[in-house]
Parts: sequence; structure tokens; C-alpha cells
Amino acid sequence: MSVNLEIDEIVKACNGNLIAGEAEEHVRIKRFSIDSRDGERFDCFIALKGRKFDGHNFISEAIAKGAKVIIFQKGLLPQLPLSRKNVFFIEVSDSYQAIYNLARYKRKKFKFPILGITGSTAKTTVKEICAQLLSLKYDTFRNYLNQNNLLGLSLNILNCDRQYEIGVFELGISQPGEMDLLIDILSPQHGLITNIGPSHLEFLTSEEKVFEEKSRLFQRLPPSGFGFYSKDDEYLGSLEQWELPLNFVTFGFLSQNKYWAKPVYLGLDGSEAILWNGEKIRISLLGYHNIFNVLAGIAVGLELGVPWEAILDILLCLKPLPGRFHYYSWERVHIIDDSYNSNPLSLRKALEFLSQLEFPGSKIAVLGDMLELGRDSEELHFQAGEYARNLNIHKFLCYGPYMENFVRGAGEKAEHCSQEEIIEKVLQFCTQMVLILFKASRAMKAERIIQEIKERIASNAI
Repeated sequence: MSVNLEIDEIVKACNGNLIAGEAEEHVRIKRFSIDSRDGERFDCFIALKGRKFDGHNFISEAIAKGAKVIIFQKGLLPQLPLSRKNVFFIEVSDSYQAIYNLARYKRKKFKFPILGITGSTAKTTVKEICAQLLSLKYDTFRNYLNQNNLLGLSLNILNCDRQYEIGVFELGISQPGEMDLLIDILSPQHGLITNIGPSHLEFLTSEEKVFEEKSRLFQRLPPSGFGFYSKDDEYLGSLEQWELPLNFVTFGFLSQNKYWAKPVYLGLDGSEAILWNGEKIRISLLGYHNIFNVLAGIAVGLELGVPWEAILDILLCLKPLPGRFHYYSWERVHIIDDSYNSNPLSLRKALEFLSQLEFPGSKIAVLGDMLELGRDSEELHFQAGEYARNLNIHKFLCYGPYMENFVRGAGEKAEHCSQEEIIEKVLQFCTQMVLILFKASRAMKAERIIQEIKERIASNAI
């Protein structure tokens, strides 16, 4: 059964009006886009009005790229000829809602089960690990990178090109009620929650609210579904008291979990652990937290029927995503790029790794603000600094207004600087053996600092 949509299905699903377009034959829409600059060919362009750009101004470009269908919002279509042969114009009351409705409609065409993954940290990493392990047995679809909000989830569903054997999607939220909206669209059969921590507190306000919102995933699963979580987590550990008709499966470092591991080695060349069954595994990913993430993938793989031998064979092949504990080096300079995002839980794990790691030179942490923490932002940054104060890390170079609170908490080893000052100070350390961790929220653009340092090192301008 095809999952591609025909024109009449699109009009019906998004509650639209077909106001123009003629076709000589049935047109099936395989790929949707909201960006006229999209490098891949697309059949349907959905014009969205955003804060900075209005997609309605780029409809001509989309048609030139091959779009056969234009979905636009009533009252926003510029003066364009609508009588273009083989181009359909569908008017909707709300372009965003049209995407969500289309995705919900197309999801119902899928004949394969779906695993939904959420949590305060490691959603994308765990999603990738689960997808790689499941692909050892099943034809597996996964959402692209971290496209996990309402818009990203919907576009990934719309661009699922055929029937697979299983799908893996991550679910990201920042406000109350969003999890239910995501589940309304995705309708997963199975769920996994990585952890609960202080993330997106600007709107969720407390860790209790984070737990309340993310646990909706389990509450909305069908009775036959698997619910994967860790008893290590303070909040998730209470799930065993819930009377939900699910097949709960646990993983983590505590032996109370069904799938547990004891870490035994931590290095820049990977990590090792002894498993619940006495076997020793080695992974190329850095840090105890990545052993935890791999355990999540192992639990999913084994419960869904992936052979154990196949899982063991692939563990060393697992690679980090860009900006997520990605390690590289140039002679005496070693860098851990964990710059993609930051919150108190993930920052603590990163600093813990840096502190525990045996390294013959200096260990430096370059840290930027943790954003979207709401009214507790200053206190959470200060607490992070207090935690870091006695760690085996030689220097903290911090930037961003909230990081001033981290510096107060961390004491004399920490320094608040501009980005330009950080670059110069880091380069001074690069004349000797040094290991540098970079971590900040996405909007703090730590990757720019890393790139400038790399270019200066490459040109010997240090």
C-alpha cells in the first residue's frame, strides 16, 4: 500500500479549498517542503508565515523547483497567476495547522509500529542508537537529526516515502500540552523516556512539570506497547507504582533494572562496561552517559527481537553526532565538542566526564549560557558552578550573562570573558598538551568559537 498522497486526499486532510489547477493524470505527492531553497526536489510547497520570512513570497521559486502543489494561507497569497498548468493551489485557513492535519492523515497510512522517544537530554543520540540497532533486523525509518517539534515531526511523517517495518521518532517539547499534540499526530505503539531534568523551565516551570508532561507519552501508549525507562532516574523510578497496562522495560546502572551495566573504563578512545549477563562491551562513544544511552538502545533492540550477536557486532561502530560529545585532536590539542545544546543535567554529565578522565595535560571547559530555564536561570547556573568548583578541571572559561552566576559558584578557577577573549585564552593553552570541552545552549553559537580556534591552530596563528 502506497503512503504517498493524491490531490483529493491533501485537500480533504488539510480542510482546504482547491482554487486552481488542472492535471492530465493522477498526481501523487511524494515529498513536502516549507523551504524553496530545499536542496532536494519536492512536489508540494507549503507556504508558512514566520517571524522573519513569509513563504508566500517564495511560491514562484518553489514552482520553478518543480512543486506541483502549493498550499497557502487564506489572505496571504501575493498576486500570482493561478492558471499554471499542472500546478495546484490549495487554500487553507492556517498553514501550520494544515501541515499537522496532513501528517496526522498520512500517519494513518503507515502499517508499521513506531517508537517515540522523549526526555530532558540525549533524545537525538538515543534515537540514532535505537534506529541503528533496529536496522540490524528491520527496515527502519527515523526522523532527520533533531527535527522533533510539531513542525519537524509533521514534515518527517509527510516525507516518509514508503512502508517500512518500524519507525523511530523523537518528541521534543517546551510547553505544557505539547506532548499530547505530538502524540495525536504520531500515535506511537512504544515509548522511551531517557531521563527527567531541569530543561525548558521557561514554560514548564519545574522538574515536576517536566515529568508530568513527558510521562504523557506512556499514558497515551496502547496496552500492548513497550515503555522503556531507567530506574536510576528519581522521577521515572516512580513509574513502577503506576497501574498502566504496558510492558515496562528498564535499563541503567542500578542492578534493579532489567538491563544494567557497570562502567569499568573511561577514555578518549571509548568506554567499557560489564553487563548484567557478565559480558564486557566496548563502545567508541565517550563517557559513562553514553554507556547509559547505548543500554537504552540495547533494551529496545532485544525486546523488539534484534539478535544479541548482531548488537554486539555493531557497538564499536556507533559514532557521535556533530556537536554531541564529538572528539577530535591535533597533536597536543584535544577537543570535545558538546556544543549543540546544554542544560543543567547534560552539563553536569559533561563536566563529570572531563573531571574523571585521566589526561596528562590541562583540562579546560569553555561554557556558554544554558537557556530557557525560566525564573530559576540564575540559581541553576550558580548551582552548576558550585558543583564544578571541586572537580578535577583546571580552568572554566565562561561567556554569556547567566554564566556570571556559574563563575560565582565555581570560584577562582572560573573566569567570565567575551567570546573574543575566550579564543585568545584558549589559544594560549594550546601551546601545551590540553583537553578542551565546549558546551553551551544552541543559541550561544559555541561552534563559532571552535571554528575560529581550529582555523588559528591550522594557520599556526597561536
